[in-house]
Amino acid sequence: MDIPATPARPVFVSATDTSISISIIESTDSQGVDVVSYEIYLDGGDDMTSAFTELTDYDGLANSYTIDADDGLGTPGTLYRVKVLARNEWDVPSEFSEVLVVALGAVPAGPSTPVKVVDASGANEIAVDWDENTGETLPIYGYRLYSDMGLDDEFHLLFDGLNQPTITEYLVTNVSSPLLTFKFYVTAINFNGEGAASTTAPLRSCTLPSVGETGFAAPVIESISAAAIGISWSAPVDSGGCPILGFAIYVDDADAVFAEYDSANVRDKPFLSSYTIDMSALSKTVGETYLIKLGAENTIGEV
Repeated sequence: MDIPATPARPVFVSATDTSISISIIESTDSQGVDVVSYEIYLDGGDDMTSAFTELTDYDGLANSYTIDADDGLGTPGTLYRVKVLARNEWDVPSEFSEVLVVALGAVPAGPSTPVKVVDASGANEIAVDWDENTGETLPIYGYRLYSDMGLDDEFHLLFDGLNQPTITEYLVTNVSSPLLTFKFYVTAINFNGEGAASTTAPLRSCTLPSVGETGFAAPVIESISAAAIGISWSAPVDSGGCPILGFAIYVDDADAVFAEYDSANVRDKPFLSSYTIDMSALSKTVGETYLIKLGAENTIGEV
């Protein structure tokens, strides 16, 4: 008696907390007698030893099927085994396929958008971080980080954190230029596979400009009158790996509450190194002591 070739293991398509969708792969050889139908069998769940039951709601012809509560599915998170066989027009069945083991629950949602950890990054390094997935039915087995490596091209796997679910950061080294923009996205993995991608994040390696007395000196008083104060300054010693985009001047109210002065003419001028502050226009009192401070900005932000 000619037995149809054994079908391939059914293919997992998707799942939710209440359903499992599969595809059925046709038998590759009917052995001369046409295959006329297929049968799907589901076990009782979780113990990997329970008996299989045919799913009679399946019509035997469709190349896909969604298993649900009517077929015997139970608690979310339960593991089920699924197998299929082919039957020919002489009512002769094939051997059972290999079993598909699948969990009742969706693949993970897309993780949070990856971000750069500024304090851990440098001119040639990008420290990338993302949040752990929460609220998932199935346990997270780990995360994968993908990047275009600054080539504005297809993404490649940069970090495979399978079986390391607590690792949510990765340090990219040997960045050739702090001006190079790397694009990153993250996925999460559970028993059923890899989930949706996070939003893509464009990140650069540069950090905030240097600060402090040795990193970004206070402005120097060049001139002073009853109406105005002239100041000059030097750029931060370390730009943070990205060009300085401009400066900001702040004047206080004699009580350490600062307000920015003339941003329209000071900001976005990276080569500016001196300026005259019209104190009378600010309604400052002659003889009063005022504090003046300077900000410097690059792509990352202002110090």
